[in-house]
Amino acid sequence: MATILSMPKWGLAMKRGLVVEWLKQPGESLLQGEPVVQIESEKATNEVEAPATGILRWITVKEGENAPVGEPIALITAPGEELSDEQVATLLREDVEARQQQAEMLTKQRTAPKTSASAGAAGTVRASVSAGGRVNASPAARRLAQEHGIDLATVPGTGPGGMIGREDVLLAAEEAKASAEEAEEQVIDVGGIATHYLVAGPINASRIVFVHGLGGSLTTWALNLPAFAQQFRICALDLAGAGSSDKPTMDYSAPSLADFLARFLDALGSGWQRMSIVGHSLGGAVALAFAEHYPQRIERLVLVDSAGLGPEINNTVLNLIQTEPTPEHIRAELAYFFANVNLV
Repeated sequence: MATILSMPKWGLAMKRGLVVEWLKQPGESLLQGEPVVQIESEKATNEVEAPATGILRWITVKEGENAPVGEPIALITAPGEELSDEQVATLLREDVEARQQQAEMLTKQRTAPKTSASAGAAGTVRASVSAGGRVNASPAARRLAQEHGIDLATVPGTGPGGMIGREDVLLAAEEAKASAEEAEEQVIDVGGIATHYLVAGPINASRIVFVHGLGGSLTTWALNLPAFAQQFRICALDLAGAGSSDKPTMDYSAPSLADFLARFLDALGSGWQRMSIVGHSLGGAVALAFAEHYPQRIERLVLVDSAGLGPEINNTVLNLIQTEPTPEHIRAELAYFFANVNLV
């Protein structure tokens, strides 16, 4: 059976991708997992792997051309499968039509008037919860909820007695996915500092803030954020001095950046008065300083390879960071960040 290779989505804000180079040409064999094409987004260039073993039958987006996320860029036929040009064109057209229909359905679902369980809307009520806290849901719904990271307690049920069924979970998953895909990178003024950030996920969900490390930016989290945005309201920012945010002359210590983070969250609005913070490296030290000065605003801390947790530090790395950024110095510095230096 033929397999359509679509433009991937790397990061919540990616809308289009550029085909840099096809690593395979029509007629050549492919193994599942083998790199087949290089795609460039606004943030990075990565290889896309073949989703199935077969023959690269058709390329629809050539090198140097771009396409929206999800659009077919090639077609792979199974070993021994023969398709005419007309059959290939039909498969590609049907895929585009199916995606358009799905998009229209989601648009109708999001714009339809919302019914409230408390108002006694017919057919849809909040699922009952047992004394032990177990939500009334079918086994199939429970499996789907686990697969999609859906909290059953937030899903209205349409079954008898408000039981949550498979379709209820699928609808909740689609709505969560739609919320995540609506993510936009924005800029906000924080005391005269133009600060670049991204917000996504269900508006009424628990909040998580992602704080990058030294030399990083919100793109540090690009491949992590989509999964979190299915269930949580997430925010990732470029700290002052990093990424696409302004780089003023200021104190860039962890406590100072923690105060900047507090002002940034205040600028976002009242919904960001309490949240969990995920901090990496320097971002971990910033998160710790934030928790020390604003404990009432912290729900949880997740510290990933955090700075600020001990006196040990590699002075060689600090010296390399301050040297002229030649290829030789950069390679020597990066060698300290890889267990296998051949990956540098």
